[in-house]
Amino acid sequence: MGKKISAFGDEILGLIEDTAEGSGIGICLAPLYIAEVAPKSIASTLGVLTQLGIVLGIFFTQLLGVYFSSPDAGPNAWRLVLFFSFAVALIQVFMTGFMVESPRYLRSKSLRAGEEARAIERRIWLHGVGGDPAASPLLDERDPEAHPVALHGNFSALTASQTLFKPPADVRLPLLIVCCAMVGQQFSGINAVLYYSNDILSQALPELGKYVSLGITVVNVIMTFPPILLIEKLGRKPLLFFSVAGAFVSLTVLGMSLNFAGAAASTGPTAWTTVSSVFIIFFVMSFAIGLGPVPFVMISEVAPFYAVSSLSTIALSLNWLTNFSVSLLFLPLRNVLSGGAPGDPHHDPGKIGRVFWVFAAILALVMSVVWRKWKV
Repeated sequence: MGKKISAFGDEILGLIEDTAEGSGIGICLAPLYIAEVAPKSIASTLGVLTQLGIVLGIFFTQLLGVYFSSPDAGPNAWRLVLFFSFAVALIQVFMTGFMVESPRYLRSKSLRAGEEARAIERRIWLHGVGGDPAASPLLDERDPEAHPVALHGNFSALTASQTLFKPPADVRLPLLIVCCAMVGQQFSGINAVLYYSNDILSQALPELGKYVSLGITVVNVIMTFPPILLIEKLGRKPLLFFSVAGAFVSLTVLGMSLNFAGAAASTGPTAWTTVSSVFIIFFVMSFAIGLGPVPFVMISEVAPFYAVSSLSTIALSLNWLTNFSVSLLFLPLRNVLSGGAPGDPHHDPGKIGRVFWVFAAILALVMSVVWRKWKV
């Protein structure tokens, strides 16, 4: 019996690993594929759809979780959430049969493949206008950036190891910019803020406690729509740093309000709890309009084409490694800065917000590099 249980456990772990690998590959490839398929004039707008897809997925999963965790649904109903995820994955498997090869990738192979790339672009973006490029503003046949010359010989695509350890001169700066943007996105403390949001907002709105996470996700979804409309009008860099400024202010005030709320030693909500709640929501809004989507969009715009794939691999891997690091270090760092874990005799509740000042400082530091180096 013990061997059977052990074997079953190994199978479950194997399924989890396969799911994680598939999700990781999908998250890395989706922004890259969209950037390569989309016409130059709407590439950034379509690039934001990656972030919108992520937050919508989180929202619908949480919505299903709230429904299936209710007493009326039964104690084991929550498992049905997994079947919905399976159904979405199954639809994706069937839909991949309709996907086309990236036109930009084809152009990198040969001049003959470049003609195939042009045919694919016309099939995607000129459908319904008779295949005439003049009938659609999306494909400007005279734009050399929209239709780059095929890259041959010395311009073969870089591998991730070449980009990381022996980057060409024109790749070093894009590598620095994109890596700083990814680190800044995660060290903004978005996961740490969401960790605290349940506890703080449940105190401020006790009657809505079970819906707090869902409400935060709704805010995240709603605020992901403005960049879709604004990223081409305002530009990537202004939108990103408007977001960074809002996140920095939110983290600073959130840390201060948590310190004052902790120092008050009240068992219930206080005025500072309300302030914390407001700035948690303000932080999520600020993050969603720029820090969330722009680092994914900027990769293909700052790097030369032959380095985009490898740079995307490095940047997105760094993003998730940083995500994991922040999740791992948040509580130990909070405990160190507040004198110990809650319950420890040296723990000072009036210092629990200091950890958010650390996030604010790191965010300001790494994004200042992006501000100075990213020329648009």
